[in-house]
Amino acid sequence: MVKKKLDFIKINKLRKLKIKKKRPDSFLYCLFSKQNSIFTLTNYNKQPKITFSTGTSGFHNSKSKTKYATQLTAEMISRKACELGYKKCILILRGRNKGRIKIARFIRKGKLKITKKIFEFTPISHNGCRPQKKPRI
Repeated sequence: MVKKKLDFIKINKLRKLKIKKKRPDSFLYCLFSKQNSIFTLTNYNKQPKITFSTGTSGFHNSKSKTKYATQLTAEMISRKACELGYKKCILILRGRNKGRIKIARFIRKGKLKITKKIFEFTPISHNGCRPQKKPRI
């Protein structure tokens, strides 16, 4: 009977080890609009921890639309996340912007690792709104 209990304990330990997989610490939500880029870092329970935008990093008006502004903001949020103790994240993208393509590279440059999962939630209109009536001349 003692051997059976020991075997059961070993099996439970193995199950616990299997459950503890290396999962990412956080989610990084990137919202890109025509005028601005907003980055929000949340923990695994989706509670927001840091929020950065191109405006908070010092770019205003037409300069906030540029590639450079979005890249610099992405680098800033990844550095701040590393200071708070986050190491891995899942990247979630939404919207279109000029600097959106190279965002992952600049997040890695700030020493925040991105897991293999990058999600794309850009809304696509199927047919869209009705176009304006053309003026008669």
